[in-house]
Amino acid sequence: METQSLNIKRHYAKLSEKETDELVSAMAELIVNFIKQKRKGGASDENA
Repeated sequence: METQSLNIKRHYAKLSEKETDELVSAMAELIVNFIKQKRKGGASDENA
């Protein structure tokens, strides 16, 4: 049996410096909020 190759075509454009800064800030905020919730014993998906 022959293995089929998988061709992936990605659709994206290069971000501007402003867009990159906004993305980094948003991701940092998500990470910080996640860590704060974990420290507080916040509800997980299982307990929600």
